Amino acid sequence: MFRKPKTALFMIAIAWGLGAALIGAASASAQSRDCQRYEAERAQYVAAAINGISPHVQAMASQRGIAPEVATFYWAGALIQANDTGSRNTLADLTLASSTWPGQSGRAYEALERMYAEHRNLRAGFLAGLALSGQDGNADPIRARAYLAEIAREGRPEAQAFLALFDACHGSRRMAMN
Repeated sequence: MFRKPKTALFMIAIAWGLGAALIGAASASAQSRDCQRYEAERAQYVAAAINGISPHVQAMASQRGIAPEVATFYWAGALIQANDTGSRNTLADLTLASSTWPGQSGRAYEALERMYAEHRNLRAGFLAGLALSGQDGNADPIRARAYLAEIAREGRPEAQAFLALFDACHGSRRMAMN
């Protein structure tokens, strides 16, 4: 077919290169879809957690005639004093809701991490993983994956599902190299 061996090798190299480029493009497209799906699921879950607690904060604030931030502060104090699993889970949701206040997302994420570290609150650790995997200025995918993986090892199905989506998006090999 080819009269010169160099020409044959050159054509084979071009074919391999084009094949690799096509495979890489398909892989990048699939990864982009996985990332879009992860972000949509993450945003929906976080919004549901925030929207589940916000009406109660608003009701408490209007009932007492105080700002929602003050109502959150008082409610958080009562939840800390109660010191049971349900109260700590509600406190995690309340803390996540406070991340929507202007300039407070970093503080809220740190509080969620501290709640998990100090009290082993799985809800707080899971929410910290979701919060840190977002696309805001406080995003930290390495810490986010660590939280999701640790909560998934505890047997929490929602963490296992999000970890699978997270890994499909970010790729566990790339995360390990970072």
